[in-house]
Amino acid sequence: MAAGIETLTQLKNGDVFKAINENTTYLVTELNKLISKFNLPMSINHKGSMLSLFMTAAEVNSFEDVQKSDFKLFSKFFHLMLGNGIFLPPSQYETWFSSSCHLSLEIDKTLESFKNAIKEV
Repeated sequence: MAAGIETLTQLKNGDVFKAINENTTYLVTELNKLISKFNLPMSINHKGSMLSLFMTAAEVNSFEDVQKSDFKLFSKFFHLMLGNGIFLPPSQYETWFSSSCHLSLEIDKTLESFKNAIKEV
């Protein structure tokens, strides 16, 4: 119970969520830079500690928008990322979640793997 109370106390002050959200925003910003730099047909939706990557240059705001994404390209990208040690949700209908364990090392690894994967897609 003491561990549970301490966990809730730390979560209540908001610093944990603030750090997670800031790290996620940094990751999304860097991913978007790479998407722009390489003129990739990808878009990212992001809120707080969640993000979703879609294989379409168009904005995604609905189920119909997602269905216009390139699912074959996503599948190839997913497997390339997996081969680089990054375990993403296997569908564009799912979202990525960041946690307090995703720090600079993990974010940098994700960005490096993303660079490697986009060279092959």
